[in-house]
Amino acid sequence: MKNSFISKLNVNQLKVFEAVYRLKSMTLAAQELFLTQSGISQHIKKLEEQLHITLFVRNHAEFFSTSQADELYLVCKKAFTEIESTLDRLSDIVPKQLEGIIRIGVPTEFGNNILIPSIAEWAKNNPSVKFDFVYGYASHLSGLLSDEKIDLAFIDSFKSDRQINSKIVFQETLNLVASQEYIKIKKVAIKNQQKDKLSSLTQLDFIEYDHKESIIRLWFDFHFGKKNLPLNIRVWAMNVQGVAAFIRADMGAAVLPNHIIEKIIREGTSLHLFKGNKDNLNNEISIAWLKRKPLSRAVNELKEFLINTKMNLIS
Repeated sequence: MKNSFISKLNVNQLKVFEAVYRLKSMTLAAQELFLTQSGISQHIKKLEEQLHITLFVRNHAEFFSTSQADELYLVCKKAFTEIESTLDRLSDIVPKQLEGIIRIGVPTEFGNNILIPSIAEWAKNNPSVKFDFVYGYASHLSGLLSDEKIDLAFIDSFKSDRQINSKIVFQETLNLVASQEYIKIKKVAIKNQQKDKLSSLTQLDFIEYDHKESIIRLWFDFHFGKKNLPLNIRVWAMNVQGVAAFIRADMGAAVLPNHIIEKIIREGTSLHLFKGNKDNLNNEISIAWLKRKPLSRAVNELKEFLINTKMNLIS
């Protein structure tokens, strides 16, 4: 071992390389390792010089790993995972404080209204753990998770992916609502028989999240088995906050999660809830993590905490 090649290497350089490769970013690696970006760059440069290979190719704003980097990363990831596992096992006698940054991707309203209070409860017992939240839609968060830019993602309408593990932790009811004032302005008679009920509902103006009109049409398909009804979409708003604001402004009807409906009512707006022909239309939200990426002890313990407390989350 005295004259071996590895004895000449700086292990910190391998740690820096592993972080840069995994995060696909020197900036994110610098944040994770609490180093400057120039320091990260110097570590990579020295490692490349010692190995006499090129690990990363930089082309303006783009950043690529070489085949040698791909091979080295697999070895480093396996070695660091085994070392961390062994050290955790050996130090189980003396419990150590969790630390590090946990990167979480979450839908905005679910995160602010449902998830953050649960994470805050866990965080009180783990004061050295920091959190980096990214808000977005399921498709955006899935991409960040696949690219290893976040550790955990909360995704609704989850589709099976061989690379991802998931567990349902929350179920929200989706209801069609409008303000009572809008009903008066529109002068729509709300009827109970199926045929009349459907005809009266299609007279409404609707507020949607995107131009695909997927949510409102999902509600009509679920309750009435109708996919291609002629609906007057008066407003498109990108997120739940925007849709809720237009409902408060008496602009039309929209489908909202039950916890948002309750919030609007608490804030003083009287709402009418339209009943469909079936029981509740539910939307399930899953916690998701990559199979191939080893989770830090902090990430794993938070994940297990949220999974085990799902009875408190599911409404």
